[in-house]
Amino acid sequence: MAILTPKFPDHSSPFSREQERRHKETALLSAAAKRFDAEGVHATRPEDIAADLGLTKTSIGYYPASK
Repeated sequence: MAILTPKFPDHSSPFSREQERRHKETALLSAAAKRFDAEGVHATRPEDIAADLGLTKTSIGYYPASK
């Protein structure tokens, strides 16, 4: 699977942290949806989704508001 990389905003904006978080969350959800579609929900592991994004399994737990 291709590695998805979120586009980060210009850090001069006071809202850049929130924008960056939304971009990362969108990239994570997109990668998860692609895995679910390809392999099914029960066959997809968090480490697979993290690997698609070039992240660790632990780091992906910080982004979605609900699991």
